[in-house]
Amino acid sequence: MKPLNLMNVRIFVHNMEVDAVFDFINKRTGIMPNYWINEVDVPLSVSGGYVELSIDYTIYSYIRSMKDHQSLLDI
Repeated sequence: MKPLNLMNVRIFVHNMEVDAVFDFINKRTGIMPNYWINEVDVPLSVSGGYVELSIDYTIYSYIRSMKDHQSLLDI
């Protein structure tokens, strides 16, 4: 089993919010856009599409400490 810091996590974000995600990760902003863990949970209302990002667990842990992922149950 890999140590958690060597694992990658997939998240899905709106294609227009990719820069905002990296701004948040690099601490240039304090606002993390909505994201989804499961591609099935991405709402159909995400116009223009979405992008899959692969991030390591350390970054994912930082994101989760600020904002939880969205799911269909949240709608």
